[in-house]
Amino acid sequence: MNDYSIAPRRRIECQLHLSADSWLEAASALAGVALRLYEARERGDDVIDVTSGGVASGYTLTATEDPDITHDSYIAKIQEYLTAKKAESTTQKESLNA
Repeated sequence: MNDYSIAPRRRIECQLHLSADSWLEAASALAGVALRLYEARERGDDVIDVTSGGVASGYTLTATEDPDITHDSYIAKIQEYLTAKKAESTTQKESLNA
């Protein structure tokens, strides 16, 4: 039996906490994040854990890759998940109306 309380994961997951003094600094920091992700891909890293701080912005970034998850396997799992969630919602509504 599957646990449908947690949505399926994609191949790459990132968690980012970014703070900045202006929108321009936030955009600049995001460009730095993109560069870090690209460099990690080029090196073949499957885990990224970065803390970066500067005068006007800073961020923490954690990213992981699960090479066993493909686009097709994700799509199949998310469709199954959504179908189960819809059925669960329908059952709950019917219980309330009974």
